[in-house]
Amino acid sequence: ERHGGDVAKAPAVPQAAARFFSGGAGACRHDLLATSAEVAAVSAGSGRGTIVDVRKRGEYEGWLTDNYGFFASAGHIPSAVHQGNWDELVQTGENDDLKLRSLQEVAARWSALGLSAANGPLIFYCG
Repeated sequence: ERHGGDVAKAPAVPQAAARFFSGGAGACRHDLLATSAEVAAVSAGSGRGTIVDVRKRGEYEGWLTDNYGFFASAGHIPSAVHQGNWDELVQTGENDDLKLRSLQEVAARWSALGLSAANGPLIFYCG
């Protein structure tokens, strides 16, 4: 059983996600976004939650800077957990097609990383 579908191999026309947007295309659900103040509080340990970095390992560690030359510094937000790049959430299927991992596989990975909504909101970020 796979969730989602095939991972695109070429650019596609973006479609608004029904659960993220409301009130028509482009109307952002701000209740699903963390503010800078919330991120700062979680990073400092004074707020509940976990910050999750979903970039490549080198971007997280700060030595791979090719993708984000416009940033003044490299590395990760203090206290962030490295989930790994998006490719950690896919696997190669038949004919080398990429498929999203099952919910059970993702839940097991996140559990191994200590990611749990019981500790507060999970705040995901990339570059």
